[in-house]
Amino acid sequence: MAPNTRTSDTPATYPIQYARLTELDDGSYRLILATDRNIDMYEAAYRTTTLDYDVAIAELQIDADMTGSGALAPGVMLDWDEASNTVTIENYAVQPVKLNNVRVNLEDE
Repeated sequence: MAPNTRTSDTPATYPIQYARLTELDDGSYRLILATDRNIDMYEAAYRTTTLDYDVAIAELQIDADMTGSGALAPGVMLDWDEASNTVTIENYAVQPVKLNNVRVNLEDE
């Protein structure tokens, strides 16, 4: 495991499948993380419509002082935007969770 890599002790831990850090013109950052969403047995057995929302996304806006805010969407449907050549969030299975007072810790533990 890489230094300072954190894992969860929950039984449904998934590796990050996609991560993109973009530095913006004002010195702030935009971080997007995506992973597979946990699909429970009920969803799989009964083929509910929530199976279409199989990706979990976190988006963080981090200021130059390494604090910020963001959102966590536990179930989204992704789409490809031909015009901008990017992946877009087409729909949410549930409302995203707001993340406030996000802080980046760059110190060694």
